[in-house]
Amino acid sequence: MTKRTLGLAFALACGALLLALCVACIHAAPPAERLFFALQIEDGGRVVARPQLLGETGKRLTLRLVQPDHPDQPRLALELVPEKDGDGYRVQLRLAVPDHEGVKEGALELAHGEEREMKLADPVRPMTVKVLLMRVASPEFRTFIRLARAAPATS
Repeated sequence: MTKRTLGLAFALACGALLLALCVACIHAAPPAERLFFALQIEDGGRVVARPQLLGETGKRLTLRLVQPDHPDQPRLALELVPEKDGDGYRVQLRLAVPDHEGVKEGALELAHGEEREMKLADPVRPMTVKVLLMRVASPEFRTFIRLARAAPATS
């Protein structure tokens, strides 16, 4: 091979590599967004939990609450799977409470800063889950945190 042929082969290989990198960048998944969730879980009209959680789009978020004297027996198990959906988010939710039959499932469509309520049918008692979703990288979230810190503590 001549120097010119080697140079041409090298240039073609570099061009193919550059093209492959560009295609990979175009088809790469969007970066995960950090999200804040403020939830209220009601069992028969009684509030049983008010968890506040941080998660990311595309990643499963799990919460397990236990009785302090029986850590092997959960009193509530919650799973959220948030996904980006256009300008908003779709949050799949699974909830298990020991004195209710099975796992309750549902999904909510939420915009940034929106709070929605989901009623979960149950033969024992009705259950309700309220979900507030905010992007962590937003002025609304920073205001929410500032107001929460300024609020007087309640017992």
